Amino acid sequence: MSDIPSLSGNMSVGASKIALRRVMLRKLRDVSQDDLSAQSIAVTSRLLSSPFFKDAQSIGCYLSMAQGELRTDLIVRHILESGKKLYTPYLPNVAKAIGKPTPGSSAVNSEEDHPAPILASMQMLRLYSEEDLSLCPLDKWGIPDPGELRRDCQMKTAREDSMDAAASPIDLILVPGVAFDSLANRLGRGKAFYDRFLRIYVSEKGRPHIGNSSQSLQG
Repeated sequence: MSDIPSLSGNMSVGASKIALRRVMLRKLRDVSQDDLSAQSIAVTSRLLSSPFFKDAQSIGCYLSMAQGELRTDLIVRHILESGKKLYTPYLPNVAKAIGKPTPGSSAVNSEEDHPAPILASMQMLRLYSEEDLSLCPLDKWGIPDPGELRRDCQMKTAREDSMDAAASPIDLILVPGVAFDSLANRLGRGKAFYDRFLRIYVSEKGRPHIGNSSQSLQG
């Protein structure tokens, strides 16, 4: 991958990360849906058979975009079916346009081209059931938006926040990323939502096992 920038020369670390992010987003955009499905199934199979996943009773997992990101729908379904607790990311003060991306737009590039305002820290809120998940509307990136209230019951019941004192510690958090290296260092989309959340969570609740959505680029 000769077009991937290095940290050599006069580029700062920040500038190199921006350049690398742009290159990787283009590469992710070019991964075909068939390849993405095959890679997602392979990663899911490996994850579900791992001891740390089997032992985890409380799991944080991102809800994947419609394209350009390792799909987590099978992982999420397995967590809910197996009776484990599932927490998913929620950005309370970031405006989200409900609905699917417009035809011809790229979900991979949307966040890069139109950055969301950083107004609040990310929360991890509990999703309770497959019905709860199925009733979540899609945001403009095609990601289910859980909102702050449960959708699988008639009463307005607030979702459990992973930071609540009564919430059991998260055993495992699965995080997305644009790129990862062999040491599991992660390059995200530049908003630092996960960095800030994990820093706060670890300081108050302890360190969970952290898994990443490593993606091969064989599209």
